[in-house]
Amino acid sequence: MNTRTFKRTAFGAAALAVGLTFPMHAANIVLIDFGRTDNTTADTLTTFFNNSASTDVMDLVFSDGSNSGIDLAVNNTNSTEVAGSGADYNSTYPALVASQPESALEDSVFVNANRTVTLTFSDLDANLTYDILLYGARGNNGSGLTTYSVFDGTLPVETASFAALNNAANVANFVGLTPDGNNEITITVATADRGAINFGQITVVPEPGSLALLAAGSLLITRRRRG
Repeated sequence: MNTRTFKRTAFGAAALAVGLTFPMHAANIVLIDFGRTDNTTADTLTTFFNNSASTDVMDLVFSDGSNSGIDLAVNNTNSTEVAGSGADYNSTYPALVASQPESALEDSVFVNANRTVTLTFSDLDANLTYDILLYGARGNNGSGLTTYSVFDGTLPVETASFAALNNAANVANFVGLTPDGNNEITITVATADRGAINFGQITVVPEPGSLALLAAGSLLITRRRRG
């Protein structure tokens, strides 16, 4: 599997080492459907549609429909980076996104060749960390690498690169990101050839103290059930 995953926090690895798992609830996850206006995904996904606006700012919702408090701005300078949606890709999808509706995965925001689109996630909580996943795929071109670079409150900059053409295996999966001094995380999507942005997922990670309480509660419940 060729998925790129970058971890900046050690807590998750420690939890796995001792066999603890913490369920992520709908109020922890934002799902984003990038693509055409005639192929929307209802209910659980925030939708972003390609258009000619220079900057689109949207309020993101959690997958249970509640307000996440997170804003997304998509920079499309002079409408030259993003143009239409391009050819859909509707074959095999990477394991990390395969459970999502096909309507959220097959169509995309098309990124022109040799261009850079900037995604800015703002109004983040400085006390929390965020996992951000992006998936891009096209069905007819985009054989050159698209590079995803994340800029947050920690250096160095992390990157992931893969081709959008018939992309069945790769996602850019950045784990343990911290907001910068403006409470923002920025991801640039730069193409060598034509590229695409199909789907995004943000997971808001609870503070370690909250996870410890969850673990203690889980152990307490287990002991009571055994009693």
